[in-house]
Amino acid sequence: MREIEDIFMGADVPLVATCRISPDVTVDQAEKRLLKAVEAGASFVDIELGAPKSMSKRVRQAAHECGAVFIRSYHDFEATDSHEALKALVDKCRYHGADMVKIVTTAKTEDDMDNVLSLYNDYEPYGLLAFCMGEAGRQSRIACLACGAPYTYAAYNEEESAAPGQWVASEMMEELYGDRAFIKAEGLRMP
Repeated sequence: MREIEDIFMGADVPLVATCRISPDVTVDQAEKRLLKAVEAGASFVDIELGAPKSMSKRVRQAAHECGAVFIRSYHDFEATDSHEALKALVDKCRYHGADMVKIVTTAKTEDDMDNVLSLYNDYEPYGLLAFCMGEAGRQSRIACLACGAPYTYAAYNEEESAAPGQWVASEMMEELYGDRAFIKAEGLRMP
C-alpha cells in the first residue's frame, strides 16, 4: 500500500486510480487499493460498472469526501454495440452514481468509432469519456478530446500499452501538437 501512496501523494498531474477485479485481484483487494489511492490524492477513481454495488458505494463516498471524481466505466473487448445500447450504458452508469462515465468499446470499423464518438452529441462533454480500442478505433483516442473528453489514455512506451490501438505518449503528443509539442515524452520519468 505504500507504493500506492508514493504514486498518488503530491502528484503534479491529475491521476486516475483504477484496479480491476480479476482472478488475481479480489473484490476486497481492489476496494482497499482504490480507497488508499483516493485517500492519497487520486483526482479520479474508476470503477467498472460490473463491480459489486457495496464496493462502488464505499469508493464513491470516499471519492466525494476526498474531492475525487467518481468514474463508472464500461469496457467491451469484443465489439461496439448500437448507439441506443451505448446510451443505455451511459444512463446506467449515471444511475449508479457516476460523476463521469467512461465507455470504451472495440471498433472493428470506422462506423463503430463514429458510433461511440457520437455519444458526445447526447451528453455534456465533461461528464463523458468515450473512445475505442483496436486499430480501427485508434484515432478515437485523440478525436475524443476534440469532442470534449477531459483527458485520454496513452502508454508510456509500446511495451506498457494496456489495450490494442493505444497510442504511445510521444506519438500522441506529436500528433496533437506537432512541432509545438512542449513536452517530450522521452523526458518524462514515471514513478
